[in-house]
Amino acid sequence: LVAGVTTIAAYDVYHEVLLHPDQISAKFDSWFLAALAALTFAVATLGINVVANFVSPAFDFSNVFPRQIDFKKGGYIAALIALVLYPFAPWEGSAASFVNI
Repeated sequence: LVAGVTTIAAYDVYHEVLLHPDQISAKFDSWFLAALAALTFAVATLGINVVANFVSPAFDFSNVFPRQIDFKKGGYIAALIALVLYPFAPWEGSAASFVNI
């Protein structure tokens, strides 16, 4: 719903179909608005990733052994497993290593 309204509003303002948020923010005349849009996208992406990739496994681990593992310990376990299973090290190579895996 929000994507549809945003696309229609961008079409009304810029007279072309802009489907992606980065295309819309690239059309802004103000650097402040473009920076604010980029910050908003970053915060939204981080928020979704935290909920999807951290909260659920932390609750899962805390529900397996509720007396021994609380939510915080479950989060540490999930983070440790994520680091162990991390298939590549982005700090050791280029972005092409991600594509080639």
